[in-house]
Amino acid sequence: TRSALLETTFARLCRLEAEVFEVFENSASAGGAPVFQRLDPESAADLVAAQLHETLTRRRDQLLARFELALEATRRPELRAIYDAAGSTFRAPARALLTALGSAEPDRHSRSFIAWSEGLMFDSVAGAGNRAVPTRTEIRDGLLELFHGMMKESKEQTPSVTPERP
Repeated sequence: TRSALLETTFARLCRLEAEVFEVFENSASAGGAPVFQRLDPESAADLVAAQLHETLTRRRDQLLARFELALEATRRPELRAIYDAAGSTFRAPARALLTALGSAEPDRHSRSFIAWSEGLMFDSVAGAGNRAVPTRTEIRDGLLELFHGMMKESKEQTPSVTPERP
């Protein structure tokens, strides 16, 4: 049936995207350190920009297929459950990344980070910006602005501790 075909296609697409993310995680953990533990905003932006640029250039058709399936999932509850479950596997690493960078609100910041990334990808392959894929440097610069803004906000929210006087 059409539904079974869509489910199989989506499952395959999820496996392909997970492979890309595994490469990203492995490069982040090179040298034996836990994933993201030793990242600063600059190195995180480098890693994420490389992954996003790879997706926008070499995996463009795969990305378009994911967007098509996302739309289909809005009309088919059986696909919605699969789509949501697959998407949740990318939220935990995003939260871990923002936590490692020092976010005071990693849940909110990871949601913003994912929305920024998804928006960039959509604009670059299906939106008005589809004629000019951003360079890796442009993506990195945007990520740095995002990360620095989030971390600045986190520092402003962290209460300062005044040492007690003897």
